[in-house]
Amino acid sequence: MSDGFRSTPEDLETHSATVRELGDRLSKAAEAGRSVELGGETYGVIGQAFAGDAKTQIVETAEAISEVATGLSDFADGIASAGENYRKAEEGIRDFLKQFGGGG
Repeated sequence: MSDGFRSTPEDLETHSATVRELGDRLSKAAEAGRSVELGGETYGVIGQAFAGDAKTQIVETAEAISEVATGLSDFADGIASAGENYRKAEEGIRDFLKQFGGGG
C-alpha cells in the first residue's frame, strides 16, 4: 500500500523549473519550425506543387508545438504557485502553534 503523495515546496520549485525549461526548449523548436523557408527549388521542378502544402504543414506543426510550450509554461507557473501555497500554509500553521508554545 502506498504512503500517499509527499512533496515539499523545494521539490515543487525544482519541478517547476524543469517543466519551464522543457517549455522553453519547445518554444525554441517552434521558432525554428516557423523560420523554415521552402524555396521554389526545394523539391525540384516537379515537387514545386508540394512545397506550399509542406510549408502549411510546417507552420501548423510549429503552432501546435508552440501551444504545448505555452501549456508547459502555464503548468510550471501552477506548480510554482502550489509550492508557494504549501510554504505559506506551513508558515501559518507554525505561527499559529507558536501562540500556544509549540511549533518549534
